[in-house]
Amino acid sequence: MSSGQATSGGRGPSRRAFLALAGGALAACATGGGTASRSSRALRVPARARLDAHGRISPLSYSGGFDVKAAVYETLVRMGPDGRLAPGLARAWSVEDAGLTHVLELREGASFHDGTPADAQAVRLHMRRWVGLPEHGWIESSDRITAVEALSPTRLRIRSDRACDLLSDLLAINPCAVTAPGAFDRQGVFEKPVGSGPFRFVELLEQGRIVRCEPFRAGPAAGAGLDFHIYDGTETRGPIDDLLAGRLDALVDTWGTSVPRERVQQLRDDARFRISVAAGGSLTCLTFRLDAGPTADASVRRRIRAALDREALVREIELGFARACATWAPPTVVDWPAAAAPGASVHRGALATLRLLRAAEPQPDAGADRRLHELLAQQLRRAGIEVEIVGASPEDFSARVQAGDFDLVVLRTHGVPYDPSHSMTCFLPAPARPSASTQRRITGDPVFSALVREAKDCASAQARQQAYRRIQAHIDREAVVVPLYSPQRLAVVRKEFGDPVLDHDMYHVDWGSILGLPGQV
Repeated sequence: MSSGQATSGGRGPSRRAFLALAGGALAACATGGGTASRSSRALRVPARARLDAHGRISPLSYSGGFDVKAAVYETLVRMGPDGRLAPGLARAWSVEDAGLTHVLELREGASFHDGTPADAQAVRLHMRRWVGLPEHGWIESSDRITAVEALSPTRLRIRSDRACDLLSDLLAINPCAVTAPGAFDRQGVFEKPVGSGPFRFVELLEQGRIVRCEPFRAGPAAGAGLDFHIYDGTETRGPIDDLLAGRLDALVDTWGTSVPRERVQQLRDDARFRISVAAGGSLTCLTFRLDAGPTADASVRRRIRAALDREALVREIELGFARACATWAPPTVVDWPAAAAPGASVHRGALATLRLLRAAEPQPDAGADRRLHELLAQQLRRAGIEVEIVGASPEDFSARVQAGDFDLVVLRTHGVPYDPSHSMTCFLPAPARPSASTQRRITGDPVFSALVREAKDCASAQARQQAYRRIQAHIDREAVVVPLYSPQRLAVVRKEFGDPVLDHDMYHVDWGSILGLPGQV
C-alpha cells in the first residue's frame, strides 16, 4: 500500500499523492512495441498507473499499478465477501505460541506462470525480499518477523518476536503478493512479471500504454485476452469517455478507476452496456484535529455529528449508490460491531469558524469531491456551526494535516482488503523511520490510539474482535471520527461480454466472469 486516504474507485484528495508512488512505471518491462492487435475476445479495461522507464510491475516495487498486479499476482490470504479472511495461495493457517508463530498450508499443486512450483520455498524467498526493509515498514509485521521457514513444499512457518495481526498484513498487494523466483535474474534484478494469479503477463504495447495479459488457468487456447489501458494522469479524456467512444469494453470501480455517478443514467440509456451494482468496501468519513482547537472538545465533535445528514449525502453526492454508515468498517465486514445510538449533543455555545481542509486536485471526478465538501459545510451551517472550506494543493494539504493546520478533514479509507485493519493505522503516530507509505496521520486522542494499537497487536481473531468493539464504542462515545457512508461498487460492461461477479474488494476484479471463463478469479 502507499499513500493515505483511499476511496471507492480512487476518488478523493489522496489520488495524486498515491499515484506518484503506486502508479505503474511500466515501460521498462516491455517485451515488444508496436500497435496492439485485439483478439476477438480481448477485454479492454482501464488501469491507473504512472509511466516511467525505470518502473516494474512487481509487488516489491511501489509502482506498476494495483489493477495489473492484482490480476497477475496472488497474496497468501484474501478477504472474502463477508469481510473475513479467505484462502489465497494459502488454503489454511493456524496461529500458535500466543501469536508468535503462524503456520500456513499452501495450495497443493500451485504453480507460477513460468511453470515453476509456487511452494513454500518460493514464498520464503519472496518474503526475504521484503521483510525488514525500511520501505515496507508501514506493514508492522515487517519489523517483527524473525524467521520464515519452509517446513515442507506446502507448509510455511513464520515466527515473530512480538504478537501481531500478521494475516491482515499479508492481504497487502505491495509487497506481499508473491513473486516467482523466475521474475529475477541471477543477480536478483527484476526482469519480468511472473506471479501465480489468474492472468499471466504477455507483453507491453504502445510504448507501455497497454499491458497485455492472458488467462493463466484457461490457457492461450481459450482465445481470451485482457488488455489494461494505462491512464497516468496526463490524458485529456477519462476512461468513461473512452468507454462511450468504443475504445474500452468495461469500467469497474476499483482503487484507481471509478464509474462517475452523474453518468450512470446516460449509461443506462445506452443499449450497448449493462450496469452491475454491488456493496462497496471503502468508507467516507469526517475526521478532526484532536489535539487542539475547537474540535479537541468531544462535545463539539458530537454536535457536528448530530448536525450531519448521512442519507442526504448519499442522495446528493453518490446519487443513491452508497450506504449510510456509522461504523468504522464498511457494512460488508461482518465481524465489525454495530454502532450504538449516539448520545445527545450537549455543546450549544458559539464556535469560531471551523476550517474544512480540502485538497484541490484537477481530476476528472473532482466535482463530486467539491460538492461533498460544500454539502457538509451547508449542513453544519444550518446547525449554527460556521465552516470555511480551505483549498490546498495536494502537497500543501499533506503538510497542513501533519502540522495540525485544520479543524475538519474528509478521509476515505483504503478500502477492502486494507479495511479495517490497515486503514485505522492513520490514528497511530507516524513510524520512526520513513517508508513507502505516505499515509496521513490523524492523532491527538491517546486513548483512541491505544485502542488501535491494541487491535494491531492482536494475533487472535477473537481478541481482535474484542478490540474492535472497544474501538467502535469509543467512536460512538467520543466522535473521534464520524463515519458517513460506504459507496457501492459499480461496473459497466459492453453487452457482448459476460456479467461481472463483484464483491467489496476494491483491488480485485473477477475479469474471468466478464470473459466467460469460470474459475478465473
